[in-house]
Amino acid sequence: MTIQTFPMLLNVPLTFRSGGLGMSVVRRAQHLADAGLQPVLLVNELEVQLQYEVAKLRAAGMLPSSVEVRDVWTDLVVGVDREAADRHVEHLRRPLTFEHDGLDARPRAQAPHVIDYFDGTRRVAVENRRNSLALPLVSVLGEDGKRTRVLYLSPEGQVIRIDHHDPDGTLYRKEFLDAEGHVVLGSALDHRKQERWTWYDAAWSPVEFPSFQELVVHWLVACNADVLAQHVCISEWAYEPEVLRAVTERLGTRWAVQFHSSHLAGERRYGAVQGRIGRMIEDTAELGTCVVLTRDQAIDIRKAFPHVDRIDVIPHVVTVPDAARAVEREPHTVVYVGRFTEGKSLDELISHFPKVLAQVPEAKLELWGMGPKEAAYRTLIAQHGLQEHVTIQGFTSDPLSVYARAAVGVFPSAYDGQSMSLLESVVMGAVPVAFDFKYGSRQAIEHGRTGLIVDMFDFGDTCDSIALLLRDQQLRESMALAGQERVAAYNDPARFVEAWVEVFTALGAADGTRSERSAPGE
Repeated sequence: MTIQTFPMLLNVPLTFRSGGLGMSVVRRAQHLADAGLQPVLLVNELEVQLQYEVAKLRAAGMLPSSVEVRDVWTDLVVGVDREAADRHVEHLRRPLTFEHDGLDARPRAQAPHVIDYFDGTRRVAVENRRNSLALPLVSVLGEDGKRTRVLYLSPEGQVIRIDHHDPDGTLYRKEFLDAEGHVVLGSALDHRKQERWTWYDAAWSPVEFPSFQELVVHWLVACNADVLAQHVCISEWAYEPEVLRAVTERLGTRWAVQFHSSHLAGERRYGAVQGRIGRMIEDTAELGTCVVLTRDQAIDIRKAFPHVDRIDVIPHVVTVPDAARAVEREPHTVVYVGRFTEGKSLDELISHFPKVLAQVPEAKLELWGMGPKEAAYRTLIAQHGLQEHVTIQGFTSDPLSVYARAAVGVFPSAYDGQSMSLLESVVMGAVPVAFDFKYGSRQAIEHGRTGLIVDMFDFGDTCDSIALLLRDQQLRESMALAGQERVAAYNDPARFVEAWVEVFTALGAADGTRSERSAPGE
């Protein structure tokens, strides 16, 4: 039997600047596509910007054209061939554009992508043309200056989504519009503050859903049975077990539940398990199997859940383009590549970096990424007078070239599943200094031979380890070579694809024959 179709259910936004989870899914799809298989990404987020993000991923060569992408927005909002609208649905029509004729538009001097609109002396709206969605957003302001609505605009300027806010700022209603400006999908809070959804089908009949999860079940069953019925699907990072179970009951789908991070709670050492993740692990025997990234995590799960007798281990793999190999290494450069969020300990790393400079005055620390803590990091760098030695470089779509140029990669994470960045660092010869987090540091590093592992949150040891590697070029180069040789044992795309084929086969995946896809809304 030849398995051709590999559906993957993704419950986070898929963007050009996706974090570790989203990017690991993109790379898996790329490896499967390169092997001649047919990955299908099922994005269960209402991403009004998805088509533009997918276009950027394809243009950058990160997502092959053979990888199919499906999503709730496309299938239930813009993809339904509805009957011609008549007066009975006139109440669903909204303005197609942001009407600002007659308003005084004033771009901000320090941020010209932000435009304030005034009616006389009163500011009535704020447009942000550069934000995390990469689509224009317009906040419409009330008489008191507070936001009442947020308009999401397409690149062509059409309103495609409206969020409504009450006076205390609570988002109480969302509306998603078709090309004619009709609300075809919306949500509202009921008297218990529970979000309920209404979708209008091809005949403009309203279909009610008591939760977004119920809407997702409808989408998966009605629009994706051709790739899910009597087949296997990868569920990325333990999505709601109730949704998976409902799809299994209707379509006979089996699930490979992919863990992208630690299942542990609290301090993320062995012991307490996150409640929702624990329930998912309990359900895997019925739903299919768990797939983790390291053997250490598989062992910890089996210790904590004695009845779980099957856990598959499939580590990340990294392929290196020739362009990345050609980068010249800078012997005093240390890099971090990742999100600027809690759990990464970059504030402490910045504060302790003078300890490195005391031993290696030429040392430089580059922070590559983006996230909510960026402003705090910039402030901290200035407070310590480190502007010449610690720099924030922003997002990179080419982390391999960053690591190829660096002497050392630093990984002060509190937890992980298997850091893709850590693997990239080793593959590219930037010797890693990593906390002994669960999970992945021990898989990627043999302490003292291919890199250095330090105790959790020991920044003194972290900085001394960095300084040692910057001072001793021979030690650093021998570790870099040994690390590359060590990870080569499992960093094999062909073996990676074979492992996923084996999981699908063991779970009873259907063969390469696919039924015809139902038209959205049928």
